[in-house]
Amino acid sequence: MAFQTLFILGFNMRLKEFLIVIISTILMVALLMNKSLKLYLEQQHYQSQYPLMQPFEYLVDIPDNIVFDFAHIVRDSFVLTNTRYKKYDTHIQEDNIITVAPQRAYITPIQPQIQSRDNSTKEHETQKRITKPYMQHDKIYIDNGDKVLLIGDSLMQGVGMTLVSQLKKLGAYAINLGKQNTGLTYKSYFDWEKTLEEALNEYQNVKYIVVFLGANDPWDMSDPNSSYGSLKFKTQEWEKKYRQRITQILSLAQEHHAIVFWYEVPYMKNVSLNNKIIYLNQLYKEEVEKRGGVFLKSNSVLSEEDKFTAYITKQDKKIKVRANDGVHFTGSGSRLLTDLFIKQFTFKNKENASL
Repeated sequence: MAFQTLFILGFNMRLKEFLIVIISTILMVALLMNKSLKLYLEQQHYQSQYPLMQPFEYLVDIPDNIVFDFAHIVRDSFVLTNTRYKKYDTHIQEDNIITVAPQRAYITPIQPQIQSRDNSTKEHETQKRITKPYMQHDKIYIDNGDKVLLIGDSLMQGVGMTLVSQLKKLGAYAINLGKQNTGLTYKSYFDWEKTLEEALNEYQNVKYIVVFLGANDPWDMSDPNSSYGSLKFKTQEWEKKYRQRITQILSLAQEHHAIVFWYEVPYMKNVSLNNKIIYLNQLYKEEVEKRGGVFLKSNSVLSEEDKFTAYITKQDKKIKVRANDGVHFTGSGSRLLTDLFIKQFTFKNKENASL
């Protein structure tokens, strides 16, 4: 509407004046929504060059996720208008990136019983959880009726489709809560600790939690207590806070007696992003294994070298396992990652062992 008004005004003014109005408007929007635009470009397009400037930070209060919300409204409007009934299509194509809306499959929801707690109480409880013995297991079994909760970003959305399908064959109940553009860095946009806590209360007696995230996380972290308003990626302060957020996920699993499987984020095509991901994987591995969880080495099935590869060789055939964006997976890649998870289990039922 605003741009329509500007175009109407353009007919009544000289071209030079009209261009000045357009440029001024764009600059004003960029300044007012600077932080939100930066977060959006980092999480949606993995771009870190956009400068952080907050000249109006103390004059106006603009939500950090306003650009995300607007982009999602436009996307959803386009999807509903042009693909009618296809929004929840879960058909898998062999060499296409897999996307799917979050699935709460095969379970009748139970009303959550959640009590509100302030942040100080939650932090105190997190510290208490850490001191308790965690996931003790010699063999991991999966049986009929076991509940498996899947959380993570678009990496989980893709793999989650094949995981849900395979777990159903094994008689397990799968709940896929994967949500794109999410992670542990930007709690103001999406809080996985809160979402997991609500899900564990809603779906009682979850036995396994599978985590796959990180591609949206290697950026500076907002922190109002910092002198600059944020913590620079990979600094000691940033790492301490990020480790705490990993621990919060693991501690919630401990509280609900669930075993955690945490996928390694595979090599990325973009060299800069890949170096950051290698660093994050080290944090995941240390924290998960420290507390008895299972760290799934994704690169062991998606790459034949210590670097990104779009194809692997299997039975003398080249198989494409990575999508063209250099981040996500093809259908074949998702199935390999699903097999990596399933192979962690010992089957009580011999029939299941052959799946």
